[in-house]
Amino acid sequence: MELRHLTYFLAVAEELNFARAAENLRIAPSPLSRAIRELEKELRAPLFDRGTRHVALTTAGVALVPKAQEILAQVAALRQVTSHSARTRAELTMGVRAVPDTLRRTLIDDVFHAVDADATVEIVARRTEDQYRALLRGEFDFGVTVGLPDDPRIDYHEMMTETYGIAVPDIEPYRSLEIIRPEDISELTMIRHDQEHVLDGFEPYYRSAAQNTSVTNDIVGEMHALVAAGRHCCFAVLNPDAPWTRLVSGDGVVIRKLTAQPYVTTCLTWLARRSGEDDLGAYIARATERFAEPLRL
Repeated sequence: MELRHLTYFLAVAEELNFARAAENLRIAPSPLSRAIRELEKELRAPLFDRGTRHVALTTAGVALVPKAQEILAQVAALRQVTSHSARTRAELTMGVRAVPDTLRRTLIDDVFHAVDADATVEIVARRTEDQYRALLRGEFDFGVTVGLPDDPRIDYHEMMTETYGIAVPDIEPYRSLEIIRPEDISELTMIRHDQEHVLDGFEPYYRSAAQNTSVTNDIVGEMHALVAAGRHCCFAVLNPDAPWTRLVSGDGVVIRKLTAQPYVTTCLTWLARRSGEDDLGAYIARATERFAEPLRL
């Protein structure tokens, strides 16, 4: 048995879909299926029920999940400990969501390099849920995620809160309004990104819009054009440096406040068992000090 067998197993167990698991692992489906069969043969037990329309964990598969997570987490911690013991240059891997460049630079310069000037930090763009899974598999040392994790195995520190507004066409009546109420967008189509973090204050606007439509990553670049054309709107962070806001901002678009003040919290996350001084403790302590109060943008 190799560590990759456990990594592949957990990927399938989390998605219950071989194609999506292969995509998350950045491999083709065939070697993934082959590795799972090898693991089942070695353990002498089926780990998945493979139906024509669904995949489910067997009793043996359910029992293996926490064991595999524990083994991979221990291996990741051991690698970090031996790296420090050998006094080699620290190599950290950090997942990130879409955040302002200033936050990423602050993390690298004022946190990681403040602890170890020679540390290298590999940045990997992933959605929040994918980052949680990567942390549990031992693939990431840290994550930069949206919202507060509810898994006790993952610890976190709040770094930033961002208040949301709404991007509307730069035409009347929207141009003259400082605050956009739900009823003000009754003639606009609300664009909902497929990875949008839904906040409580959003629902009245979803209901009041003429209709809701989804936009996927392949046409995110069209967001500004859609809103500027006069018939669409979308939620956007009020901070002009936020990546999503920069995509939708420009001529023909104005960003206004909402009646409520919905905000989203960005956290530094890590595996709780790795908080010790002989592992990630020094970085965590520095991050807690640097972000004693979350940045409010």
